[in-house]
Amino acid sequence: MFFFLSKTVGLLAQPILHPLLLALLGLILGWLGWRTARRRLIISAFCLLLIYSWLPVAQLMIRPLENAYPAPAAQQIRQTSGIVVLGGFANSGLLPAERRAGQLGGAAERLVEAVGLAKIYPQKPVIFSGFSGALLPKGWDEARTTRYFLDRLGVEMAQIRLENRARNTAENARFSLMLAQPGDKDGWLLVTSAAHMPRAMASFAAAGWPEMTPYPVDYQSRPAGFDWAFNPAAGYAILHSALHEYLGLAAYWLSGRI
Repeated sequence: MFFFLSKTVGLLAQPILHPLLLALLGLILGWLGWRTARRRLIISAFCLLLIYSWLPVAQLMIRPLENAYPAPAAQQIRQTSGIVVLGGFANSGLLPAERRAGQLGGAAERLVEAVGLAKIYPQKPVIFSGFSGALLPKGWDEARTTRYFLDRLGVEMAQIRLENRARNTAENARFSLMLAQPGDKDGWLLVTSAAHMPRAMASFAAAGWPEMTPYPVDYQSRPAGFDWAFNPAAGYAILHSALHEYLGLAAYWLSGRI
């Protein structure tokens, strides 16, 4: 039930829906005779379209999430017992199933960085966690896509463990813990997108992991300063990532998952 509700409410994280809903409400009120309200709502919808397209707005939203955890030092990485990589870097599994070829999405840095770490630290086990985040998954799951690219990149599969049941971050933490079975003093490295790291770290702590060292990747904002540009495509994409995480944090907190 939580998974279904999270995907339904998660539609609110789509910024393009906000001005559309305002405009729709304005049209409904206008049809009911509230012409002043209609005019104001339609103007507000147009202004919101412009505001969301201005990059500093999106960067201001996502930066607190991405700056929450700094990148670890090399010594911190060496001291860890293993590496957990969260899924979310594979696109819909339907196209790979039909084309017989893997397909990566916008968070591909999770896979790329993990492969680099695996080759630098061949003695560390690497867990890739994720089945599918789709409400109705079809085609390849993330584990199959991961295996496809690991084979292409020549990664030694003896080092790799594929967790193929998790459908959200809470399940990533729980199922990976069952697979890793870390000792009380074992520290592991957690690889995921920088904006996703606050929710991921809280979820792994709640699941009972003794210690996690964050390894944020897939940054979408500068550490300081702004890109003073009007860019609807980038602005809406970044804003969507930020809203998705804020809603996710709120939902996990309200449901007792963190």
